[in-house]
Amino acid sequence: MKDRKITKTFLIAAMALLLIGANACSSSKIQQAEEPEPAVEEPEETSEEAIEAFREAEEAEGRIVFTGEIATYNYEATVELQGFPDYNAEWTDKSQVYRIIVLDEPQEATFQSVDGPYTSTVEMFSVDDAGIPEDLDGQRIVFSVDPETTWWKSDTSIPLGAPDLKDVHVMQ
Repeated sequence: MKDRKITKTFLIAAMALLLIGANACSSSKIQQAEEPEPAVEEPEETSEEAIEAFREAEEAEGRIVFTGEIATYNYEATVELQGFPDYNAEWTDKSQVYRIIVLDEPQEATFQSVDGPYTSTVEMFSVDDAGIPEDLDGQRIVFSVDPETTWWKSDTSIPLGAPDLKDVHVMQ
């Protein structure tokens, strides 16, 4: 009987210590949550005036201005993005990644093709060889292209229907 009293007293003391410890831990969590978070600098939005000035300067040089989000996509995401199956899937390297600018809104444009200038609707651009810095991935950019050096694809490689860009001016 004496052993049961000691065990019972020991258990009550142990539970009390656990509760005290739990309260101490939870109050430190509350204090941590109340501390102010360090300020995160948001990127400055480009003013409409700056975009218009860029547009006017680029169009004066015969360039076409677009806006869109640039990102790097894996094979599956690229096929899904283009909305068509990969007609070359049997030969396509599925580990390849693709840098693509998806336009804010589709836009009609005339670019070069094997049969001469061709006008169609652009929804995205393939920019693997355009030299756009990778730190821009995931950002909305304003950019221009030279319609004389921009080509519609002449094959069925992915992203299907996306013109290849090599000469791109990105608004800073």
